[in-house]
Parts: sequence; structure tokens; C-alpha cells
Amino acid sequence: MSGQTPSRTLDMSAPEHPSLDYNFLRKEGIRHISRLVGQLWTDYNAHDPGITILEQLCYALTDLAYRISHPVSDHLFEGEDNPYPSLFGPRRVLSCEPVTLEDLRKLVLDVDGVRNAWVERVSQQKPELYYDEARKQLDLRPDNPSGEPIQLKGLYRVIIEKSELSWHYGSTVERAVAERLHAHRGLCEDFEEVRVLDPVDVRVHAGLELGNVDSADTTIFEVYRAISEYLSPTIRFHTLQEMLAEGFGLDDILEGPTLEHGYIRPQDLQRLVRRQQLHTSDLIRTILDIPGVRAVRNISVSMGDSQPENWSLDIGASRVARLVLTNRGTTSLTISAASDRIPIAVHDPSVQQQYKSWLESRGQKQALSPADLDLRPPSGQSRDVANYHAIQRQLPSTYGIGDLGLAPSVSTRRKLQAKQLQGYLTFYDQLLANYFAHLDNVKHLFSFREDSTETYFCQELCAKSIKNVDVWRDGDGGKGQAADVLAQTISKQRGVARKSKFLNHLLARFGEDFTEYSLVLFGALTAGGEEVQPATVQEQLNRDKQAFLRAYPEISSRRGRGFNYLNAYGEENCSGLEQRLAVRLGFSRDLGEACLVVEHILLRPIVEDRNQLSADEFGRLPLLAAAHHRDPYSLQLSVLLPAWPPRFQVPSFREFVEQTIRAETPAHLSVYVRWLDQAAWEAFSSAHRQWLEIRRRSWQG
Repeated sequence: MSGQTPSRTLDMSAPEHPSLDYNFLRKEGIRHISRLVGQLWTDYNAHDPGITILEQLCYALTDLAYRISHPVSDHLFEGEDNPYPSLFGPRRVLSCEPVTLEDLRKLVLDVDGVRNAWVERVSQQKPELYYDEARKQLDLRPDNPSGEPIQLKGLYRVIIEKSELSWHYGSTVERAVAERLHAHRGLCEDFEEVRVLDPVDVRVHAGLELGNVDSADTTIFEVYRAISEYLSPTIRFHTLQEMLAEGFGLDDILEGPTLEHGYIRPQDLQRLVRRQQLHTSDLIRTILDIPGVRAVRNISVSMGDSQPENWSLDIGASRVARLVLTNRGTTSLTISAASDRIPIAVHDPSVQQQYKSWLESRGQKQALSPADLDLRPPSGQSRDVANYHAIQRQLPSTYGIGDLGLAPSVSTRRKLQAKQLQGYLTFYDQLLANYFAHLDNVKHLFSFREDSTETYFCQELCAKSIKNVDVWRDGDGGKGQAADVLAQTISKQRGVARKSKFLNHLLARFGEDFTEYSLVLFGALTAGGEEVQPATVQEQLNRDKQAFLRAYPEISSRRGRGFNYLNAYGEENCSGLEQRLAVRLGFSRDLGEACLVVEHILLRPIVEDRNQLSADEFGRLPLLAAAHHRDPYSLQLSVLLPAWPPRFQVPSFREFVEQTIRAETPAHLSVYVRWLDQAAWEAFSSAHRQWLEIRRRSWQG
């Protein structure tokens, strides 16, 4: 029956997996005994001691299977503070550096003090650049009749509307935006201009006809609020839970850069229009959408001290409209209300206070907690799965090997028989105890945080698990003799190779592999003529894999990011491509292995280049002679490497390095690889550092 309460009875069906089925295991054990020693062992009833031992082994196997069936979160759990250190949250691995103009715009909107922002591609850079095809040269001369203008790619202009309630000066906001943008600047991209628009006071003069409203003050406030939203819409940041509730997929939510204040809906970005002209017809439609407003009897708009305009008002490209409620020089509102042509009294201070409170609320940006920005994995719990109780402790007391032992009065022969049985069963107990220890170390097998190559585990059978006997003596270092036996049984090469398989699995989760690298690594390490063992090569490979996995969120999301030239260049401040190549190829700084990425767009001419030469010299000398391309700056980079480290002198490894560089470089960029000898490398590195330092200081002013 449909409304009947489910029956509360035990489920007698077979377990899902045979390892949990005690009866199945017992039958399988008897079947194997019959096949192996059936001519000698014919009694398989419960009273037979051998069957009793078999039953205890089957019970131990079901216990092991039960612990295996615990949730994966329990097996990987490592404590409340950082429960799953080898599992990155979706916010870390799905987000990336800005790729589109919308991504850059989100990044700017996330800066405190910014109300609105627009990012545009620069159509013509300053200074203008010309290419002479006949002479293969670039210069800055605009009057050269044979010069072809060059439009560089990858340059952006950022225009900012400062929050009207922000205490920051415009220059302070510009600097904060510039610092945020350069910290996330794309490879071979740069920002030509970051500018805050000048605010200009705009007033809306109108007479409204209201219907039946509870409060004229509230209705007039809603009118002002709607007009302000029309002039400059408010951007709202959302929590991850809010975005999921609205039906956005996790991939779409986490697309683009990570923001401090939450997530922005795509449709909200689309309505953030920069209005350079105001039309009264648009304002009328906006006002009539407010409940309680019947009609707009008259309307005009004014800017600053200018006369009101009845149709449209030109704001201009360099300014942004800021709504002012009161007439100039007075405290009265610019919008009046009437009902059936009878004037309605509006309490001006009340409307102004409501509007001010609303401005303050919409201008606030609250940094969200990690729980509001990312998904939290399900909480696991420590199961203590390594806690093993020996099967010999479960046998009937008449066997004399349990906790009670034998009576002191029994014969020596009987005591020796008990010891013999206990020694026989200890081998089974040790095997089972090791299986439980393996299960307890699953979190270490699937971890890349530790450099240990250990993949086989054991635990001691001591007085805690077996009574009345000392099974193992303490070994070297306190690990015990069981660990010594395990170390002698499993070769180091086998352990390293097994660790490599686990690391390959972890790499495959991210679609990464080190197959080609592993094939050329042995030849590179043996290039110096020294004998290198395969296990040593595999250990180096494992270390490189672990370093790659530890840094994966950064080297994955930042692979297309340039370095921040507003800060000092160094190991922590270099391009994402350099960081990824260093980890991917296992560069050793101790051996001089490194690379330098030079973005050609940063070498483009600047306005100051025109001032370095006199008028006569400027007319005779080109900016760049013998140019290989008409545009040597846009979307191009050079990767420079030292040629003298031992691995880099091996032709096969050098070729692999070049292939890796081209494979890891974003597809829209052209890359040039250059190998330098030690003298050239040191000279170039020194000049490169000096150039970057001069550029950084010039920006700081």
C-alpha cells in the first residue's frame, strides 16, 4: 500500500561486495582447502580447529572490507584545520587570470573606491609608430610619406568612475586600480592609460502627477533612486550560494579572476552602460516605471551652472554624471509632486536623508568569508582504521592463546603446543595488520605534500594486539623489526616506481603528464659521463612531479600572466610562463638552470623617446633599423636560456625544452627561443634587471 510504513526488519540479501559476505568467504575458503588438501582433510564441520581458524580469518576480512567501504572523505581526512590538503578547492583550480575585457573590468570593479569601470582596446598608441617597407625600419616621424602607421595590439585603456562617497582621491583610486591590474597583467599586454572620470553635477527638474501613495516622501525618493541608477547603475556582488541558487553552473561562476567581494552576474555587467548623453525621453520611461507615478507633466536636465535642457544633455567623454537632488544655492528638491494638479507637500530633509542612506549602502563593498566564496568539502572523520585486533585473540579459550592463556598447572608440552599455534597464526595476523595499516595510509598514498617514496606500510604486532608474547624486537630508529623486514622485502627501486604511479594518477586528474620529460631525463642526467642509477632518475622525476602538483593552482591559472613591473623583479615576481616552465622542466637554480621571458610589448616606444634626440638627430635616426617585421612588438615574446648547464648541453634535452616552451606558451602569442653562453647571459641578465628597475622607479615617480 502506498501509505504503508516501511517494515523495520534486517535486510537478509547478500552484501553488495563479496568481501563483506562472511558466508561466501567461508565457502570459498573450504573450496580452496578441499582442492589443495582434500585427500588429507575431509572434516569441514564447525568443530574442526582448522575451520574455526578459517572462520576467524573470514571475519577479519569482512572487518577490513567494512572499513574500506567507509566514505572516501574519511579515508582522506587529515584533521579539522586542513582536512584535505591534497585536494584543491574549486575556487583555486577553476579560476584563472583575466583573459577577456570583461575579466579585466571585473577586476577593476573589485577595487575599493571604484563605482564603475570600462576597459577599452587602444586604437592608436602614443607616440605613433610608422614602418618604412623600403628601408625596413621603424620610426616616429609622422611626416614621412612612405611610412605606414602601425597599430599595436594588446594595449588597453581603463576608465574609472569613482564612488561618490569614497574618501579616496582620484589619484589614489587610479594607483590602486593600476596596482591591481598590473598584478594580473596578461603576457604581452599592457595598460596605456588608467584614468578617473571627472564628476559633474546633474540636476533633473520635473513635475510629477502622483496617484494613491502611502508616502509622497518615499515615492519621490524612489524617483531619485531610479534616476541615479539610470545614470550609473549599481554593481552588486553575490555569494557563491546566491549564484548557485539562481541556476548558474559552477564552471560559469568561477570563470575568470578571483574577486575579494564576491561574484558578478554577466547580465549586471551588460547594463553598466557609460552614458555620455542624457535624454529626457529615457528619464520619463524610468520615472513612469515607479509605482504611484501617474504622469510626468514637465521635465528638463541641467549640468553645473548651465541652463536646463528639455530634450538632451551632452555629458562628454571625460566626465561622468552625478545626480544632485537640490537646486543650486537652495535646499529645495528639483522634483515636485502633485495629485489631481493639487500640489503635494514633500519633506525635503526626509527625502535627502533616505537618498544619502541609500548611496552609502550601495557604495559599500564587503569582503566575504571563505565559506561565501568557495565550496566546502564534506567533513570527514577519523576512523582509526589501523586499529587491528589479532584473530588469535578471538579463538576459544581452550586453545590457550587468548587473553586468559593457559593455567600454570598444564604440562610443558601443552604450553609449547600453544606457542607453536600462536607462532603459526602470527604470520596471518601480521599480513592482516599490514593491510589495515595500508588502508590507514591511503591519505598519504594520494598525497603530493611529502617527499617520502614510501608506498608499502606495516604495523607492529605487540602486546596490545597479541597477549602473552613478544612478537617483534625493536629495530633501528624505533621502527621495529617488522619495518626492517618490509624494507628488505621491497626494493627501493620498486617503491619509487610505485610512488610514480600514484603521482601519475594525481597528475591525470588535471590532464597533465610527464611522459616525454621522463623519457629524456635519464639521458640528460647521464650526459656528464657519470653513472646514474635508474632509481635515482625516477626519484628526481618524482620530486619534479610533486613540485608540479604542489604549485598546480598557481602555475595553471597564471600561465598566461605577465610579471608585475611595478614591483621589483625576482623569483616571486616573474611571469606565470617562467614559473610553469621552471616547475615543468625541474629547473635547478644551483646548476644555473633558469629562463627569462621578455615581452616585446614592454619594449615599445614611449613618449619620452622623442625627447632623447635633438631635432636634427630625430630627423635622421630611425627608432629601429633592419626590422624583421613591420610590427615587432605585438603579441610576441622571447624566452632566453643559459646554454652552459649540463642538462642544457644535451641536444635531445635542449630540443625537449624548446618543444615544451612552445607547447606551454599561449596559442595567440609568437615565441622566440634564444640560447646564450655564460658571458652573454650574465650581460643580458644585468641589463634586464637594470632596465626593469629604472622602469619601476619611473612609475613610482
